[in-house]
Amino acid sequence: NMRGLRVGIDASIWMVHATNWVTSATDGRDKGENPELRTILFKCTRLMQKPFLPLFVFDGPYRPDVKRGKNITKTPHWMVAGTQEILTALGVEWRMAPGEAEAELAYLNRIGVLDLVLTDDVDTFLFGAKMLMRKCVPLS
Repeated sequence: NMRGLRVGIDASIWMVHATNWVTSATDGRDKGENPELRTILFKCTRLMQKPFLPLFVFDGPYRPDVKRGKNITKTPHWMVAGTQEILTALGVEWRMAPGEAEAELAYLNRIGVLDLVLTDDVDTFLFGAKMLMRKCVPLS
């Protein structure tokens, strides 16, 4: 009755980190085509070397209109489709949350589907997560 450690990952946090890393690492040099998605690919290949089973969760269509006083756009981030294609090609499991990814991750952690949640967003605790890990897989 053993199973692999299941780790839920907030995909939007990875997309933000990839965008920030590309912006800070290039210093005006040629970025090439889709450097943010290339960064996601490299992070995923590093992730696959870790001894756990990841589940990426993306924000869904029913997320709130306003969060922390800021209006939230309902259109998917431009990196979502590309990131999902990368995950599918690598055989990594992913799903769309009904609303916020943090809420879905917390729910899956609370009911025992996930052993822990990898995110920088502490809202996950407010949604009822039991175990959270931050910044476990570096970009480089």
